[in-house]
Amino acid sequence: MILKILIKLKRISVNYLFMIYEMITFKKFIKRNMPIFTYDIRQAKNYAEQFWATKNSKYPYFEENDCINFVSQILVAGGVSMTKPASNIKKGVNLLHTNYWYSTSDSINFSCSSSFTSIRQFNNYWSKYVQTYICQNIAEAINVADTGDVILMQQDDLPYYAHAVFVFSKEHNTLKLSSHTKNYLDKDITTLDRYLEFKIFKFSIH
Repeated sequence: MILKILIKLKRISVNYLFMIYEMITFKKFIKRNMPIFTYDIRQAKNYAEQFWATKNSKYPYFEENDCINFVSQILVAGGVSMTKPASNIKKGVNLLHTNYWYSTSDSINFSCSSSFTSIRQFNNYWSKYVQTYICQNIAEAINVADTGDVILMQQDDLPYYAHAVFVFSKEHNTLKLSSHTKNYLDKDITTLDRYLEFKIFKFSIH
């Protein structure tokens, strides 16, 4: 009743109500389906500091395209739980394991899901479990993202997300980003160009 009165008085919009409804239903979905974990942003940052300029021998390394692989490693270091099948884990990148998120290795071989090392599959997997926001410019991204979040970025000449970063810190009205491929620990987001869309995964709220 109060909400109906506020709408009539134009004190609250229908769109705002829909946004509240989406947040409530999404949280219910998360409680039913999301892998259980406690996310320690400090530990995630420690990992970024240790390996931003090098590789961790416990994981595979993709010299030409390692950004989402590195971001996934950061999340694991922060306590985000891997999910993997009980059996039939083959060597290499398992392209069919899109409903899992994992990376394992021994002294010789590695096995990982495509969702761990592919931006597209990471997007498909984690969009089911983590609140996301799409921003159309850097200013919006700075406003929405927080330390510990993950951002997928679309370049102006590509129809898909082509780069992934970890939000190392949020300070002085900007975001400092960590990533591989073009290795950096605390690159200012305002120095980036050619990116026209940013999809933010709010790991920081878990």
